[in-house]
This record gives sequence, structure tokens and C-alpha cells, in this order.
Amino acid sequence: MNELNNESFKQPEENFNTTKEKLNLKLITIVLSSVLLIGILFSFTTLSYKSLVVNFKNYFDNAHYSTANNLVVTKGNMNILKSFKINNDLTSYFKDKLKSITEKLNNGEITSDEALVIINEINRYNLLDKEIDETVGVLSNNISSSSTLTKGISEYQKKNFKEALTIFKSIPSNNEGYNTAATYIPKCKEEYTNYLLKEVDTLVAEHYYSKSITLLEENLELLDNSTKISDKIEELKTARDKYIQERDGK
Repeated sequence: MNELNNESFKQPEENFNTTKEKLNLKLITIVLSSVLLIGILFSFTTLSYKSLVVNFKNYFDNAHYSTANNLVVTKGNMNILKSFKINNDLTSYFKDKLKSITEKLNNGEITSDEALVIINEINRYNLLDKEIDETVGVLSNNISSSSTLTKGISEYQKKNFKEALTIFKSIPSNNEGYNTAATYIPKCKEEYTNYLLKEVDTLVAEHYYSKSITLLEENLELLDNSTKISDKIEELKTARDKYIQERDGK
């Protein structure tokens, strides 16, 4: 009788131990699977981020500045490493780039115009104000006061887009700075067009329609008869006529 009782007691205990072992095994499997998945995701995230940085550097080194900028702005925005590391990595890269520019300038390996183009592209990221100022200081010792391209880029950096556009458009096609100037012309047009439209909005708010129209018409030729500006002029003329009719009808 005692033996039967002992057997009855042992059987539930054995079942409990078996169930516990299965649960432990299942838990271990889940933990290991989770660790493996996290490891795979981290590896993918790391490789993806490294690829982004390498591609950016390659584009920038080969003067494909717009492509490089588009890459770093639009790609990998869901990558957590990009959020934490991109500014530091770009800062480090640009510091090395500026040191290289200084050395090449001092050794006569690049012209001041070529250096200024690169510096201007680095400056758009707003990461190295102090280092850029130092490099520009070195650059100023190498700049030829007769360099039209340098003057144009200087005006562009100061956001004097009308002056910069006028200078860039004056550079003849047989000038060594022509190709560089040609890359700045559409940028200047876009920036100056946006500036004019903002000015016009301010004037129109005070009902200065004629003044707005004159401002745009005076710059239409410089902007190569921009469709956006032409359409705005027609829009303003219509608005002016309507305003006059409503005003005089009162």
C-alpha cells in the first residue's frame, strides 16, 4: 500500500519536472532566437549605415555634390545609427577634406577657385564654421583679385544671389572657370527667384501691385524669362486690375 502511494506521488512530480524542462527549453529557444534576430538586425543596420557613408564620400570626392547631398538627406532615415553618428562622421570627413585643401593650396596642386567650390559645398552642411574660416584665411592668400569665378562664389556664399548670378553669367565659355560657373547659375536662379517672390508677397500684402510687377519685370531678363516669374507678373496684373475696380467702385 505504501509503495502504491509512493508511486502515485512520484508520477505527478515527474510530470511537473518534464513540463518545467519543456518550458525552460522553450524559453531558451525564444531567448536565443531573439538574440540572433537582434544580432542580424544590428549587422544589417551597421552595414547599411557604413554603405551610406562610403557612398557619400565617393560622390563628394568625385565632385558629385548634389548626388552626395541627396543621398545623405533622403537615404537611411530609419537607420538608428544615422541619427546618432552621421553628424560626427561627416564632421570628421570634412575636417580631413579641409586639411587636404589647405595642403594642396600651399603646394599649388589646386587653384583657389577649385578650393572655394569645395569649401562652399562643405559649408552647406553647417558643421565646421571655425575650420572653414581658417581654410578661407589660407585661401585668401592664394586668391587672385582678378578671378571672376572667385568673386561670383564669394557673392554666392554671402547670399547675394543677384550679384553672383550676374557674375557667373558674364564668364565666357572659353574661360577655365566656365564649367564651375555653369553649375552655380541654376542655383542662383532658384535662390533669387524665391527671394523675389517673397519680396512680392510682402509688397502685395500692402497692395503695392505696380511696384511688385516692376520688381519682377526688372529681373526677368536676368532670370532668362523665367516662366515662374512671367506667370507671377500676369497674376499680379490681374490682381491689380481687380483691386483697382473694387477700390474705385466703393
